[in-house]
Amino acid sequence: MALRVSKGRPYLKASIPFNNSRKLALLDEFYSVCQSLRSQDIIQVSRGLKVSERTVRNWKYRETFPRWDIAVDLIVWDEMGRPLELVSQAQASRQVM
Repeated sequence: MALRVSKGRPYLKASIPFNNSRKLALLDEFYSVCQSLRSQDIIQVSRGLKVSERTVRNWKYRETFPRWDIAVDLIVWDEMGRPLELVSQAQASRQVM
């Protein structure tokens, strides 16, 4: 049997260097922020991002990773000094409706 050689027109492909260092740096920074969260911080983050407390605890213990935009938002929140917003019961009830 003869070898089958596929002849065809050459094609172009992008030569993108696969460098994951930026992704790994973001991942490490996100997990270091999460690791420093205390119990009260976890509650505040879950309310601010509208996720469950269990989800934030999973991030803290490296069990899951959120969407990239949420990860960046959490890193920026930490860099800003973890600002908090006081929400009254009247505001909370308006948000539910």
